[in-house]
Amino acid sequence: MQRIVLLIILLVVSACAITRPYHIQTIKDEAEFYNHKQVIVSGEVIQVLALPFIEKGFCKIDDGSDDIWVKPASQVAKHGERLTIRGTVMTGFSIGNRTFGIIIVEDEPEE
Repeated sequence: MQRIVLLIILLVVSACAITRPYHIQTIKDEAEFYNHKQVIVSGEVIQVLALPFIEKGFCKIDDGSDDIWVKPASQVAKHGERLTIRGTVMTGFSIGNRTFGIIIVEDEPEE
């Protein structure tokens, strides 16, 4: 019985660890490692770049460690709003150990 309870506790703790947001600074510092990998980030929207009339665009979020551009799958969030994104890290290019053009593209919602 104790083993079953311990197993359930381990599964719950593991599930929580999988869904915990990454620090944006960690993603940016290790961009090559995270490139094309799925992550979750959460932060406050500090800048919005929206395309008129189609309600699509990009927003920059800040989690307190750093900021990053994200492309939401649906409507763009408003400035000051808190946003959590599950998506894929995409990098532009690297020169030496520095990576430029890091963005997180939100995964399309499952139907």
